[in-house]
Amino acid sequence: MSSPCDLTSYLGNATWYSLCDGTNGAGAAYGCPCDDDLYHVAYPNMPQTNCDHDCYTMPAHNYCDIVAYSYWCKLWVCTWIHIRDCACFNLGGGGSCTETCGYASTTCASFTPPLIDLTRAAFKASGAPLSAGRIPIRLHA
Repeated sequence: MSSPCDLTSYLGNATWYSLCDGTNGAGAAYGCPCDDDLYHVAYPNMPQTNCDHDCYTMPAHNYCDIVAYSYWCKLWVCTWIHIRDCACFNLGGGGSCTETCGYASTTCASFTPPLIDLTRAAFKASGAPLSAGRIPIRLHA
């Protein structure tokens, strides 16, 4: 769902990942599995599972909560996304979840740090192609 939003916001970037099959993700144990084809998000501060990978101090949330983001290039459209996993920011590759904290977005604005990982569907909702990899966003959480 896309609509205007008015919540506390944070500037940074979002990546996408493709590891959710509709039955898995850290939120699955709480009744909220992750699905690449839905507007789901991996969020970095989830006390339920000791997920604490945020590059910037983010408010704590629970699995199944809803937050929103707006793509900086289309700032007035807000996309609501459901928290289903713990963020790692490494585009599905190995390594430390926070080793990419200094990475910046590359389309229309250069923002650091990474804030969330979006499923393919949630990333494409921004209007940016998956090939962008990392997009500048305003996270509303």
